[in-house]
Amino acid sequence: MRAKPVLLVAFALVPWRATAQYAFTEIARAGSLGPGVDFVAINSTAVSVNNSGAVAFRATTFGFTNGVYSSSGGPITSIV
Repeated sequence: MRAKPVLLVAFALVPWRATAQYAFTEIARAGSLGPGVDFVAINSTAVSVNNSGAVAFRATTFGFTNGVYSSSGGPITSIV
């Protein structure tokens, strides 16, 4: 699914200051078997991120095992 484009408009009379910097890290990849692919499917409605940046998500492995997994950008840990 493609993301819809978003238009941001800032007025000259309103000061704009970024208060936080974000870095995006790929945690897991789903799809056809290949380099860097961890799962057959990842349930995008069951993803949660905490304040420390740890991500918990539901996914299906290539052995068709459903589970809940977690990662902060390093190794993926099976929770359930």
